Amino acid sequence: MHFSQVQASPLLANPAFTGMFNGNLRVMTNYRSQWESDYSYGNYKSTNISLDAKIRMLDQGNLSGGFSIYTDRSGSAAGFSENHFKFSGAYHLLLNNKNVFASFGTELGLSQKSLNQNNTEFASQFNGLGFDSNLNSGESIIREGVNNVDFSVGAVFHQNKNSRKYSFIGVAFYHLSQQDVSLTGRTIEGIPMKVNIQMGHTFKLAKNADLIPSFYGQWQSILWQINTGMFYRHLFEFSKKGTAFKAISLGSFVRLTKSLNGGMKAESAIAVLKLDYDNFTAGLSYDLQLSPLVENLGRSSAFELSFAYTTAWGHPYANRGGSINCPRF
Repeated sequence: MHFSQVQASPLLANPAFTGMFNGNLRVMTNYRSQWESDYSYGNYKSTNISLDAKIRMLDQGNLSGGFSIYTDRSGSAAGFSENHFKFSGAYHLLLNNKNVFASFGTELGLSQKSLNQNNTEFASQFNGLGFDSNLNSGESIIREGVNNVDFSVGAVFHQNKNSRKYSFIGVAFYHLSQQDVSLTGRTIEGIPMKVNIQMGHTFKLAKNADLIPSFYGQWQSILWQINTGMFYRHLFEFSKKGTAFKAISLGSFVRLTKSLNGGMKAESAIAVLKLDYDNFTAGLSYDLQLSPLVENLGRSSAFELSFAYTTAWGHPYANRGGSINCPRF
């Protein structure tokens, strides 16, 4: 469960990103289809819809709130599915007069996982010629669904000269409640805590050209995953006051994961196209899967779409200290 366009789903990366945008309200949506084929096995479809907004302006910052609805389906018949409902809040504080800010966020999540055994196939049900649903799966699944409550916190430190020029570094801690998510009904250890780290910076190459490297890593138990790479952004129109932002960005990224022998392997190469037109942002990405697993399955790609809309660039409190200039990811 992940999106390659991490910058297009900030509330899933760190709750402290809630409300970190120029405007009143932001709506974002993401769709990912992975390992598409003529067969139902292994196909993954993920969808996310999020909304966040400024709630209260303060003299040296603001309070923001938001929510996300995230779904993940495995197989064309959705044999296994996950639904997540997340509510987040963040406090953004101006640290000094050089546009250095600290943002602190928290998140409460409600999760539902379910398995439809009528739409699943197991290796033990292969009779030598094909799948036989009359054969016992050998699996001790006694719960077809499990619900749990999750809790997360995060922080981001960022310096923003304007929406074009910024630097940031953040960390978030997920699954602090470590609840049981097993479908077997047995008592097991809670889901391990996950740590997310984010970093990014913009380099101005010319009047209308930028390089934007970024790093998004996550660690959970003995597993880890890193998305890193760079955007080249060409600006057609830009206003430091945030009244105009028209640009096209081309990005190249790689997803690194832990290999079976404990080393590092490149799982995917990712190409991204992003368009900014004032209040609107749209992204399209393509993953070229490098893992030998998908070569055996005959599927080696994934694609994503993302859209975002932000309300008026300014807000009623634009002349107060609570108006924080935010990066445009």
